[in-house]
Amino acid sequence: MGKSMRGLSRADEHRAVLGEIVDLTEEHTVDVVVIAGDIFESSAPSPEAEAIVYGTLLDLSQRGVAVVAVAGNHDNARRLDAISPVFAITGAHIAALPRPPTEGGVLRIDAGTSSAAFALLPFVSQRGIVRADHLMSDAAFEHVQSYADRMSNLIRVLVESCPADIPTVVVHHGFVTGGTVGGGERLAHLMNAYHVPALAFAPSIAYVALGHLHRAQKIPGAAPIYYPGSPLMLDFGDTDDEKSVTLVDIPDAGPAKVRQIALASGRPLRTVRGTIDQILSTTVEGDPWLRFIVEGARSADLAKDVRAHFGERAVEVRVETQYREDQLSRTDRARNPHELFAEYAETQGLADPLVEELFSELYDLAATAGDPASEADRYAPSEIRP
Repeated sequence: MGKSMRGLSRADEHRAVLGEIVDLTEEHTVDVVVIAGDIFESSAPSPEAEAIVYGTLLDLSQRGVAVVAVAGNHDNARRLDAISPVFAITGAHIAALPRPPTEGGVLRIDAGTSSAAFALLPFVSQRGIVRADHLMSDAAFEHVQSYADRMSNLIRVLVESCPADIPTVVVHHGFVTGGTVGGGERLAHLMNAYHVPALAFAPSIAYVALGHLHRAQKIPGAAPIYYPGSPLMLDFGDTDDEKSVTLVDIPDAGPAKVRQIALASGRPLRTVRGTIDQILSTTVEGDPWLRFIVEGARSADLAKDVRAHFGERAVEVRVETQYREDQLSRTDRARNPHELFAEYAETQGLADPLVEELFSELYDLAATAGDPASEADRYAPSEIRP
């Protein structure tokens, strides 16, 4: 929520798709809605974005639908943690920080005659899980292995703490090996340094609900492991993926039944490529967001001509192999710092996932400055024990 399209609000699209999802819970008699992280686009969401999300949680509560949510790498975990006790009263359970099993890491939900245990593991940064002495002394590949091993251990501890007589559902926000990016994800958190092996999910788990990747997909593994994907197309790299929600029926015994339900809300994203004459003669059906890649020489009025022809839908116009310098000169408060920095780095020849990762870490530190005793520090992942 809060993701704009090159500075243009998409709030109406978000309202529509969340309303569609609420209606689907009634149509399919859903007991629990799982939100696997990245609730917001930014760690400092706008009041409008918060109003839409929290209004949706209340709508689900009024229909008797429970909600289980974890924080993602885009979310402000401490901010979500602060409001979680309020929403728990309504039946919306938000796990913003990694917790031990007895302190919120494991949640039991009863719906009619059925029950399920939820093992909840929000996004954990490498900084949060790899000790400082490892960072100072180990080689980079050792950090990767340490992150993968320790995340696998946290998952194991949470799952083993779930009751054995009811199905277990794991809800995690992270990059599981074998996943395919959809478009718009933060590349710094898709590197090998952040991978979790699919083998971390034991065959005894009834279902694994993952957040992080925007493309809906199944991950090969011993348990049913799925990314539901984002409910809207968020980036022009995301245009080949049909948006959907994942409906999961979990019996008391036996494998889960999983199917995708297509979503109709939201404007599609299209890329149109060609010479300026070809583009201006193109007819675009419907009301998509449009990106134009112009082949040929650059001209001062090129972008102006395209926008005059296609209107607000033309959110990006660029010449092949050349970059639009004017993007950096304009003040655009609607775009988040991560997008702006990635764009700047590309123009300066600094496009490197390691550079973007460092920026993300520094930005997160700045966002939480002045709170040395933060909840994230008090409940370090290493403290999750049986």
